[in-house]
Amino acid sequence: MTQMISRHAQTALVTGASSGIGRALAQELARAGHGLVLHGRDREALSSLARQLRESHAITVDVVTGDLASEGGTAALIADVSALDRPIGLLINNAGATLHGSLAELPLEDVLRLVELQIGSVLTLTQWALGPMLQRGHGRIMNVASVYSFIPVPFQTVYGASKAFMSSYSAGLAEELRGSGVSVTLLAPGSTRTAFRERAGLAARGDSRGMDPAEVARAGYAGMMRGETLVIPGRMNRFFIACLRLVPHRLAARLMLRINGLRGLSGGDGRR
Repeated sequence: MTQMISRHAQTALVTGASSGIGRALAQELARAGHGLVLHGRDREALSSLARQLRESHAITVDVVTGDLASEGGTAALIADVSALDRPIGLLINNAGATLHGSLAELPLEDVLRLVELQIGSVLTLTQWALGPMLQRGHGRIMNVASVYSFIPVPFQTVYGASKAFMSSYSAGLAEELRGSGVSVTLLAPGSTRTAFRERAGLAARGDSRGMDPAEVARAGYAGMMRGETLVIPGRMNRFFIACLRLVPHRLAARLMLRINGLRGLSGGDGRR
């Protein structure tokens, strides 16, 4: 069994922490006694969360704002966190976005920003945090992906492909690091009750559908601390993935083409 690291005195860097799953992960980490560095684009939301967590849990919380999809955005985050002189023991790569619509009609600039956010920043932040973690002999890295990591998603093609990259990257790196004291966890939630869909221009599904972000965060945190390589929160989501593995890739893509076609995806983006 992977050795557990101390929950206390381990500072966690959480990207995309201003809302949704990122905010819930920050709250879960705070309850466990971790100090936090919260990153996102919404300074007001992050500052409000930081005040709440400091008061409720008596932990140190710093806020760093910026856009990881922009040129130099990840480098700026690294510089700001390095200036805090707080060793990062847990890295939560949660910042994400989606684009939907016909790929031929999407602006290339938007597509490349999505790739930078969901692949470029993950690679850069992981590489930056990994060396010191290995030197200390302990650390945790979580990459927040999606059940779409395991299926082609027409009309959300680049989003799905970026999540598939996260899945392969996380699994491969986890094996490279086995026995080092540093683990990599892929968190792959399904539908979750956040504002992610609305920011993407998609119709809200209502409170009765999807998991609560707090449930997702609890499952993700527990799995990460146990050193699990894959966490799929929710019984129905695990059943969905198990079924997908029995369906030929091409047929799964056609199924998603039909579903997204019926949903009327025609363009847009969302950020968390």
